[in-house]
Amino acid sequence: FIGVGPGRGIGLLFILVGAFIIVATVAAYQIPRLRLVEDELPDVVEHNAL
Repeated sequence: FIGVGPGRGIGLLFILVGAFIIVATVAAYQIPRLRLVEDELPDVVEHNAL
């Protein structure tokens, strides 16, 4: 399913990196604090001019 010829190594690399990104995304979604970071952090931090 990867193909034949000299470009099949980079094809395998793309498949492996894509699978890793999917696994990392699913794993990160399992952490509630990371998933809800938008609720914890303020939208704007105002700085007063001196």
